[in-house]
Parts: sequence; C-alpha cells; structure tokens
Amino acid sequence: MVGGFNAGAVGAIAGAADTSFFSADSPGQGIWTALFSGNFTGMPETVESWTANIAGPSNIGDVTAMLDGLQWTDGQWLANVTSAPESPIAFTGQAGGTYSPTQEDPSAGTFQGVGTGTWQEPQQQPD
Repeated sequence: MVGGFNAGAVGAIAGAADTSFFSADSPGQGIWTALFSGNFTGMPETVESWTANIAGPSNIGDVTAMLDGLQWTDGQWLANVTSAPESPIAFTGQAGGTYSPTQEDPSAGTFQGVGTGTWQEPQQQPD
C-alpha cells in the first residue's frame, strides 16, 4: 500500500493495483497484468532508490506487489516486481509508467503505469 524514497530522501509513495492472473494449459502457473496508480511526495536522491508495497484486488483475492525501483526520472518510472510473502501466489515481473508533479509542488503528484510477469502457485512442502 505504501512505500518511500530511500537513500536519505524524504517522501512517500501510496497507491493501488488492479491485478489479473491468467492461466492457459499449465495448471498452477501463468502470466499476470496490473494497472498501478497513486500519489507521491518527495523525490529520490538517486533514480533507483525507491520502493513501494502496493496492494489491491485481483481475480484471485487481494495481493500485494513489492516494487523495487530502477528508475524515477524525467517523468518516467520503472521497477522490478515481486509478490509479498502474504500473497496467495508467487509472482515476478516488471512495471513502468509515468509520474506527474503538481504545479504547486513539483516534488508531489500522481503516478500511473502497467506491469506484467509470470506467476506460480507455491510448492507444497513434503511432510
């Protein structure tokens, strides 16, 4: 649901994700897609120094995507995505999009983007 800018910068990221999981002929695995949106305050000291845990509904229940920022510069963002441990399935991928500062405060504004990747049901541990 929330995250922030690391490396000494002050700020926060809050957002939501609308995620869908798809499977074809392979049970227990497939692809996922997501729409991300939210608000931010502050800016990172370096373009790859931000993280955000963004929760939201999906077609299998609520999931949390952990975004590990790779870029936050010139109005564009990019992140690696992994599932949070409490999510019902394991997923990985990438997400990216745009951010728009407000006229009143260039260090605050909104962001939006898309993500995709693969998912897999957790493996059962033998007794």
